[in-house]
Amino acid sequence: MNSVNKKILAIVVVLLVAVGIYAGYRAFIVPKGEEGRKHVTVRVLISKENIDETFEYDTEHQYLYELLKEKENELGISFKMYDFGAMVTGMMNYTANEAENE
Repeated sequence: MNSVNKKILAIVVVLLVAVGIYAGYRAFIVPKGEEGRKHVTVRVLISKENIDETFEYDTEHQYLYELLKEKENELGISFKMYDFGAMVTGMMNYTANEAENE
């Protein structure tokens, strides 16, 4: 086998491995949304602020993030975007203090 054929074979193998990794990622790691109507209870408990609120929603959103974004004003919620997605950083207009590991 000459060097050109070896290079082509190596490229094909690398592409097949990349496709396999991507397929495995999509099948096993990526979160799957739940379709259909569901009942969601969100409890916000911030003891240092004497906040203990419970909110109940009926929704057809597939992901909790979508519901939280929709109710952002009502929940007083804040998010911080990261490479891996959004993280809740505050609720009821209270922002968690990272220095205190909140």
